[in-house]
Amino acid sequence: MNKYDIEPIGFIKSPYMEREEIPRQGFHAPEVEAVAVIDEKWADAMMGLENIDRLMLLFLFHRSCDVHMTENKPWLGGERGVFATRSPHRPNHIGVSEVEVLSVQGREIRFKGPDMLDGTPLIDIKPAVSRK
Repeated sequence: MNKYDIEPIGFIKSPYMEREEIPRQGFHAPEVEAVAVIDEKWADAMMGLENIDRLMLLFLFHRSCDVHMTENKPWLGGERGVFATRSPHRPNHIGVSEVEVLSVQGREIRFKGPDMLDGTPLIDIKPAVSRK
């Protein structure tokens, strides 16, 4: 299989310094705020974000080293393959979170509902899509 390089587009400023502090999902602590700081070279790619209220942030679980084929957590209701979970112990350590945008100023996106560590590398941003 081919290998691909991924270059972060920025990083997350989060109040969470240790993995144990992070809620399982950001919606479990909806009042918590964080900031996505975008690298200068990607500033123009942010045009129009000020009109979007929910974003999908794709990021790297940069402090996760293990890869598990399965996970067995109480909230899963039994053992499942890692692809049926949101575990950080994935083959490529890529995470995704839907967040509520509070503001976009310059190269910073302030949002609610983080579930990532401070310093997390951000690899992409997409508008969240409603299924209405």
